[in-house]
Amino acid sequence: MALSKVSEIMQEAYSEHKAVMCFECVNYEQIAWSIETAEEEKRPVILMLYYDMTFYTEAREFMQMAKPLAKKASVPVGLTYVYPDTAELVKEAMDVGFPSICFNSGKEDLKERICETKQIVELAHAKGVDVVANPGEYGEITVEEAILFGEETGIDGMIAPVVYGNKGNNLHFTEIRHWYETNIDYIDFEMLGEINDKLKMPLVIHRSYNLSVEQLQKSLSYGVAKIDNGCPFDTQFYRAAELAIKMTDCGESYFALLMNMKEQVKAYLKMCISNVAGE
Repeated sequence: MALSKVSEIMQEAYSEHKAVMCFECVNYEQIAWSIETAEEEKRPVILMLYYDMTFYTEAREFMQMAKPLAKKASVPVGLTYVYPDTAELVKEAMDVGFPSICFNSGKEDLKERICETKQIVELAHAKGVDVVANPGEYGEITVEEAILFGEETGIDGMIAPVVYGNKGNNLHFTEIRHWYETNIDYIDFEMLGEINDKLKMPLVIHRSYNLSVEQLQKSLSYGVAKIDNGCPFDTQFYRAAELAIKMTDCGESYFALLMNMKEQVKAYLKMCISNVAGE
């Protein structure tokens, strides 16, 4: 219970053909409400900080907020630093106490990606930190290359390069919120199945916001044990604030605004958690 390594949470979910939601959080309320909802659902949860959001919430500040809440939680809570692309960023995250890293090598050549990721894994494992990593994007890497990446690097879990139709990666962050609600992505289940059969390790769906609930649920039988949620959670948080301002008298009090937002945000979190809880 309480603060757990992401690898342990994923491995248990993997063995039970379930998945754990991972929410991007940048403030105290997002962290606290995610954990509170997970406790009510009696399900583990993972909270992530994107390295490119550290302009707003630094890694140390995130851990100072999240770690005490995770430690006293009644369900397993994982904390992970997502998509650092250099050894320096990884070291900084480990220095402030992150127990898990999701690494994204900046190398274009597969052999170089494997070499760099393997070095990161060795560095992290020496300090008791687990590593999930990204082998490459769909259409840019073959099944065989993804499997080789998983086998050679020693990672604890891998982002599955199986989501296609996703053309929004280069959109401005305000545009992408409208884009993910009006477009549909798909999972290449043949590719996912081959990767799962060979690697037999927990797999991650990183950009899940355009995937249907049916596809996400189906992926649980193909080794997916962690599903990341970034933009949709951020959007729901904004919309909860917008609705609270329109529908309730918060007396120009920020605290009252938060209290009026809370149940709407938690309802969204609950839906996401229950969607991937398995049978």
